[in-house]
Amino acid sequence: MFDSAGPRSTILIVEDEALLLMALIDELEAEGLSVLAVTNAEAALVILETRHSEIAILFTDVNLSGAMDGLSLARVVHSRWGHISLWVTSGRFAWNEDDLPFPGRFISKPYLFPELAADFCETLRGTPLS
Repeated sequence: MFDSAGPRSTILIVEDEALLLMALIDELEAEGLSVLAVTNAEAALVILETRHSEIAILFTDVNLSGAMDGLSLARVVHSRWGHISLWVTSGRFAWNEDDLPFPGRFISKPYLFPELAADFCETLRGTPLS
């Protein structure tokens, strides 16, 4: 179980598939992680405007409802709040390294919740992932 309190310990999830979002929240919170969750990029930006100092990780799907997709959101977050670690996921998107701002990370769907939670914990501890 993850044990962290204080600034920059929250994961902001942006996922428009309701069942996946609920399952992901449940899994991460069961691991002791602090989670904020929204279903589109516009709502994520509203949260980031006021709570960016709390957020350590942005985990977003590429394909989102609304005017902005997850890659565009990741670029905005990188340019405005460079301290936030960028994690992007998709089951349909064929990506290359130029799609994400460095040092972004791409995770293919389907992913395993326990492995994802463990990777988030390592990132929050400041341990480099292999």
